[in-house]
This record gives sequence, C-alpha cells and structure tokens, in this order.
Amino acid sequence: MPSPRPRTKRSGARRSRALWPRLRRRLFPAAPLSKRLRRLGSLLLLGALLAYPGALAADAVLVALLVPEEPGYTPASLPVPRPVPQMTVALVIDDMGLDRRRSARTVRLPGPLTLAYLPYAQDLAGQTRAARAAGHEVILHMPMEPLGAHDPGPSALRATLSEEENLSRLRAALAAVPGAVGVNNHMGSRFTENAAALGPILAEIGARGLYFLDSRTSPRSLAYTTARELGVPALGRDVFLDDSNDPDAITTQIAAMEARARRTGSVIAIGHPREATLEALEAWLATAERRGFRTIPLSGRLLLSRAAQRQ
Repeated sequence: MPSPRPRTKRSGARRSRALWPRLRRRLFPAAPLSKRLRRLGSLLLLGALLAYPGALAADAVLVALLVPEEPGYTPASLPVPRPVPQMTVALVIDDMGLDRRRSARTVRLPGPLTLAYLPYAQDLAGQTRAARAAGHEVILHMPMEPLGAHDPGPSALRATLSEEENLSRLRAALAAVPGAVGVNNHMGSRFTENAAALGPILAEIGARGLYFLDSRTSPRSLAYTTARELGVPALGRDVFLDDSNDPDAITTQIAAMEARARRTGSVIAIGHPREATLEALEAWLATAERRGFRTIPLSGRLLLSRAAQRQ
C-alpha cells in the first residue's frame, strides 16, 4: 500500500484558497450591494472594537449602523481605529440651503459637520449630495411654530393643526431633504413646549430610524425629554454661537463652546451660514485639532454616548 503523500506548504495554500470562497458565501450571501457593504462595515467595526476596545475615533463611527436601509442613505465613512480625543465638538449649522453662496462656503469647511437643511430651499438633492460628498452629515431643519410673530416659513408644524396634518408636513419635509439622518427644529419655541403635539412627530422620527436634536429655542422645551421617553435617539444643544452677528460676541460664544468641551469632554454647538460666523469657524477649525478638539457629527456623539452608558 503506497504511503500517504506528505503534506506540503503548497497543498496547505491550496486549502486556504479553497476556504475563502466558502467563507465569503457564508458572510456575504447574494444580497443587494448596500446590504453587503453594511455587513462589511459591521465586520470592520467589530474587528476594530476587538483590536482597540473602547478606542474608536469619534469620526470613525459608521452612520450606516444608525440609518435604515432605504434609498438615499449613504455611509459617510468606514471605521478606522484611532484613539478618541478627550474633547469632541459637534458643530451644527442651521438654515442651510436658502443662501446658496454661503451654504456652499459652509460645505467647504473641514468636517465632519452636521448641516441642517430647510425643506423649502431649492435644489436640495444637489445641495445635500455635495454636503455628503464633502464628508458632512445631513439633517432636516424642520420649521416649527414659534412664540411671537416670527415666521418659520411654509408648512411649519403647529400645535393648532391636527396630528394628521402635522405628520403629513413632516413626511413631505423629510422627502425634500435626501439623505437626512436626523431632524432638528427651526424656531419652534411654542411647538416644542407642547408634549401632546410633539409626541406623534417624535414617534414618526423614531420609527424611521432617525434621531432628534432639540435646538432648545425655548428654556421650557419638552422635545428632548419627550423623545427620550418615547425611546427616540435624542440630543440637546449646549451653545448657540451666533445669537448676535457681532464678531466679538461670536468669539465669546466659541470660547464658551471650548470651555464646555474641556469641562465635560463634549459639546453640541449651533451656528448659521452667516459671514461673521463662517469667518470665525474657518479660523477656529484651522487650529482646533492640534489644540485637542475634534469635530464629530451628531450621529458620532450619539454612539459615543451609548458606548459610555455601557461602560
């Protein structure tokens, strides 16, 4: 009887090559490309967590792990393991889309930033596509009823309207802002004080897998607490950068933003695409990282908060 053929390195290599197709079919069965990319992203994220437990970069969290698998939702990046700095800054720029020149200048800022687009702006498909291509996160800046005589714009949510009408307005606004992964309020000081009116709106946002940022235009806003009670991912604004257009006042607010980040480790700040604000942010962003600050999108802040709660 002939003796068995000795195993060689070459035959082992052949077995390794034969194993990969079986493994690939098991991990990535026939599925749409979007689902296969999401599986790949999840595997990479898992590998990074195993290799660097607790040390994923804030800007490396995948938006794809938060958003539903629907047309228009695009992963912003793949996870790259890197130590998370102590101070993270989530910069949100409201009122995007109306002033095309200043909105485009905002998109050119280094990010990632979170850009909140008004649903009645023009060419939102093109504007939001450019924003996502530049590495920014896109959310809907939903007009809501304010106190006083201020005009929030067309199709605002109002406490006096029926639940069905407000939901219809929200759905139309979401359809107008492609790729939005969250919502925040434009004005809304009256609407966000009304828990009964807020409830169905926040439930719809949560059902779509989106998050809500309470801009806190009223000190009596119930939006954040109501969202949390409903299980909707929610955040609240910490600092307004430009209640005043005065450059010195904006500089003071940026200093307040930094102080909060140093004190608590993170901060959410809201500004607008105005000349004085953009000039101040261009100067601040040019030196922020080497001074220990790192900008993250709101989805990154949410995931970091969840990770902190699990520890």
